[in-house]
Amino acid sequence: MTYTTMAAPTPNWKKRILLPIWIIRICAMVFLIAAFSWAVWAVQNSNDLADLELNMAVVVVYLIILVLVLLGDVAQMILFFIHRLTPLPFLVINALQTAFWTGDAIMQFVYIGRSGNGAGIGLNIFLFILYVSLLIYAIIGFNRSRKQRKLGQYVPAHNPTGDELPDYNGPAVSSQHTAYQSPMHTGGDLGEHSIPHPNHGAANDYYPDAPTKPAAMA
Repeated sequence: MTYTTMAAPTPNWKKRILLPIWIIRICAMVFLIAAFSWAVWAVQNSNDLADLELNMAVVVVYLIILVLVLLGDVAQMILFFIHRLTPLPFLVINALQTAFWTGDAIMQFVYIGRSGNGAGIGLNIFLFILYVSLLIYAIIGFNRSRKQRKLGQYVPAHNPTGDELPDYNGPAVSSQHTAYQSPMHTGGDLGEHSIPHPNHGAANDYYPDAPTKPAAMA
């Protein structure tokens, strides 16, 4: 016999929503990592040493963040396919990724305002929309999971004793047939077909013969 216990429910993630977004984001990250790797090589071959040190630091930091963002998407996909993608990690990973792309978009707009060069802003906005959309989906799944947890959802749990307990088949024997029944109805000490009759006194004078037990009481 197994008992049930309360467990945090896992949202029913939609594959048709997650997989296309993950695939597009991973492809975009691979492209950007390749582009910035080439930029690192180009900066290393620069003749301006001061410009080399400044640009190298910026490019390397940006490249490391891109790799972390890519690993976040890969980790989400792995957890999804092994059915371990729970709402809280999914929300945290997407929140961090979206925070990075939000900061990147702000920096791009600041750069455009100063230089007037808007090259590459379209790709940044596209990636920002992709990450925001999945963040919204993660928030919806997290809120739905929290509501289900408050309502209560029960799943089978392991019996810690290891003993197989018998199934419930009704009340115990000692608790059956406990209703009071008159001995005149059951024919106990008073007999099956007789009821008490006084042998002396006024009642004996009024009822000289013993009354017969009604058929309904026999």
